Amino acid sequence: MNKTATEILKRQREKYPDAVFLFPGNTKEGHLLSAEYSKQLRKFCKLTDFDKFTPRDIRRTFKTLAGDMGG
Repeated sequence: MNKTATEILKRQREKYPDAVFLFPGNTKEGHLLSAEYSKQLRKFCKLTDFDKFTPRDIRRTFKTLAGDMGG
């Protein structure tokens, strides 16, 4: 993992030391739901004038790049 990802994980653990999930949420499941994640990404893109993308786009890009690297 890169430095940024490691720092995010560290902050999550500090903020939610007793949480069972890495990204806890006020849902009956107790964690952030994937639909909410997508909703927040759309909100971010709109607020920052960032090109729209979805979590699936990230997965596909990773799969392509890993394949190119022989992974």
